[in-house]
Amino acid sequence: MEKNNKSTSDLFTLFEAIYQPSLHLEESQSLSEKKPFFTTTYLKGLKRVLESEYFKAHSSEIIQGLKKATSRGQLQSKEWILKVLKEKGISNLGIVALCAGWYGFLAFLFFRDSFFSTKNIFLFEIDELSVKVSEDINRYFVKDNWKFKATLKNILDIHYAGETFTTLKFNGESEKLTMVPDTIINTSCEHIEKFKEWWDKIPAEKLIILQSNNYKGLKEHVNCVSSLEEFKKMASMGRLIYEGHLDLEKYTRFMLIGYKT
Repeated sequence: MEKNNKSTSDLFTLFEAIYQPSLHLEESQSLSEKKPFFTTTYLKGLKRVLESEYFKAHSSEIIQGLKKATSRGQLQSKEWILKVLKEKGISNLGIVALCAGWYGFLAFLFFRDSFFSTKNIFLFEIDELSVKVSEDINRYFVKDNWKFKATLKNILDIHYAGETFTTLKFNGESEKLTMVPDTIINTSCEHIEKFKEWWDKIPAEKLIILQSNNYKGLKEHVNCVSSLEEFKKMASMGRLIYEGHLDLEKYTRFMLIGYKT
């Protein structure tokens, strides 16, 4: 029990660190101004996770997952997205399909920054624990007319021109939703074994944000790329807005932003 208490205490420290002024990339004044609200909101969300029944049954797995999701490399990679979108003047993301979105941390980075406008962020995951954690972490926005909503669904089974899917309400009841995304984000391309099958489902004229990496040291990294050129061949965009790489401690992350035409 003492070890578990130490681990959960470390998680609170990690979460609080996210809101310090010295983010790994540039932080706008709006983030600094809104920091107290979001610190309280997400620490409450984390507390909700730690007090849940599913946490009691899977505490070790969730603690390790949260630590990985809030690692320096993960946060830098996601802050990089916001930085580039700001540089490109892209603020209105409309309805967002966040594919393989894990614990939904990219969503709250968008929510806490007043530069960005999102109507809804729909997260899709095949891991049930990730869906539960992301909803508890983002509970404030789940309750705000489902501005954030996570659903257990394989991203290969989504029709991105328009998808009707079944999601679960907080009380366990099911409800059907229809989504026509304006923006499609996948920061986990290295995890997608049938990437071509997924990519072929993406229609033209949707804003697409993709990340992958060259870190082959994890068995779940089944679709790594060694260069931007390889990544661009795998995800060919007719109108490429941005291509770049970010050198991190253990690997290089690659990013593409653009549209199919």
